[in-house]
Amino acid sequence: MLVEKYKPKCIEDIVGHRESILKISKWLRSWKRGGKALLLHGPTGTGKTALVHALAAQRGEDLIEMNASDYRSARQIAENIGSSIAQQSLMKRGKIFLIDEIDGLSGNADRGGVAEVIKIIGESAYPIVLTANEPHGQKLRTLRKCCVSVELKRLPDADVERYLAKIAAKEKIPIEPKALAEIARLSNGDVRAALNDLESLACGRKIKAEDTADLGARERSSNVYDALARIFNASSTEEARAALEKADVDADEMFWWIEGNVLAEFVRPDEVAAVFETLSRADMFRRRNESCMVDVMLSGIVAAAHAKRRQLAKPSYKYPQYIAMLAMARFARKADDELLEILSPQLHCSVAKARTEFLPYLKIFEARSFA
Repeated sequence: MLVEKYKPKCIEDIVGHRESILKISKWLRSWKRGGKALLLHGPTGTGKTALVHALAAQRGEDLIEMNASDYRSARQIAENIGSSIAQQSLMKRGKIFLIDEIDGLSGNADRGGVAEVIKIIGESAYPIVLTANEPHGQKLRTLRKCCVSVELKRLPDADVERYLAKIAAKEKIPIEPKALAEIARLSNGDVRAALNDLESLACGRKIKAEDTADLGARERSSNVYDALARIFNASSTEEARAALEKADVDADEMFWWIEGNVLAEFVRPDEVAAVFETLSRADMFRRRNESCMVDVMLSGIVAAAHAKRRQLAKPSYKYPQYIAMLAMARFARKADDELLEILSPQLHCSVAKARTEFLPYLKIFEARSFA
């Protein structure tokens, strides 16, 4: 897909935001241990996360991504985020920590959560980037004082149009200038949505202005929280599938979002049991046949949703713990592999032997050195 093929790999690949990028680069160059975090804020679709990914890739540093809404209390934040951010690695490899949706900290369960994040910023051995859609609420007032705030605004139509023209030329997609301008306008500053629209209309013939007529009525790609709410409250399997198709995550990742938020939507034990039974059946198809997995998962959820007792308050969805654990494990394995490649020739043994006989002791030394 074009959105994956042209995913930014360095800062130069980012469309627009030149002034914001200069501010971010200045912050990163001057950052020292315990310095202020970066608070990137702006509407969904402005490229906050993509910018941080491109920045880390350009600097050759690891990006460790977390979601604030997955760690709701001060204790959870300290145990899961604080320990990994405060320690230098044995490899001395550069890292950037990205904590998404910091504005998701709310309610009694988060008492002390903001204070703990502030403490982590002051002790961090690595630069920390926080993202938020709406950072100006009262609950983040003290946190803002510990951050350098940079706003990402929606891109002007002209910037999106120029970018689309460049991609269309590279991909040899014939398109009328008026059609190009209309796709850019309808994207509302969202480059990802614009690329998806361009690809959907490219069918071997020249794209004309009238071909864009249906785009205005079609809903923009929705974030995972909106898609999750629509799936859990869909009145038909078709409606649930439409919500999934518009989500900004794939079906496999949505499986874990649903699994991790069942208890936020369903109240009675029989409802919860029915949904988990559906997910267990869907999981049997997850690695074999994605279409069957989606059909089983969505049809079961819709059936359960018809009979469920509605909650009085709007559910608060959380980032799936399983995905967070996989991300942390992936980065840990990568760091271990790099260390073992250096150690094995020094120790005159294979990488496998270094992993089993030496690495466990080095982990103990590292933990004690930074305790």
